[in-house]
Amino acid sequence: MLGAAAFLLVVLEPSHAAAFGNQWHAGAKGGLAMQSNSFLVQEGQVQPYEKDLGWGVGAHGAYALSDMFDAELELLGTHNGSSLGTSTDVMAATAGVAYKVDILRVVPYAGLLGGYYHWGGAPGPNGESGSAVGASFQIGADFLLTREVALSLDYRWHFSFKEEFYAPLRTLMLGAEYRWDF
Repeated sequence: MLGAAAFLLVVLEPSHAAAFGNQWHAGAKGGLAMQSNSFLVQEGQVQPYEKDLGWGVGAHGAYALSDMFDAELELLGTHNGSSLGTSTDVMAATAGVAYKVDILRVVPYAGLLGGYYHWGGAPGPNGESGSAVGASFQIGADFLLTREVALSLDYRWHFSFKEEFYAPLRTLMLGAEYRWDF
């Protein structure tokens, strides 16, 4: 019990003047990519996936518009394989805004990004292929190691607008970023 209380004191300790705008962020992340359901539409046939868990990597840049909002740009790539020997690759370039609660060493956030998605290789689990407009909703938290260095945990639902509104892809990423201001 004492250890848990000490941990909470360290994690929730207010960082020194962390909440400010006009700050740039650049970082990279990697983690898991999950297809939304466990079947593959291929040549008009529905075939089961035995493996819909893959990997993803990303790079991002952001600018703190204020102590509450960041403007973000992101590049993302994911790879998901199946038991059928096929794989689906997704490349995305998105931009958006995140709302953050920047008052503690742990900075929770939620954001919305939209942009270009490209589905390559085998079609996605709902028949996604080629280029499409898409969006992602993100929730996560940054842990400020220092004023300049942060680690992050980020979960996203990636939405497709090709035929109907649904989330064929989800990502769970760990990341690191460097922050600076002018």
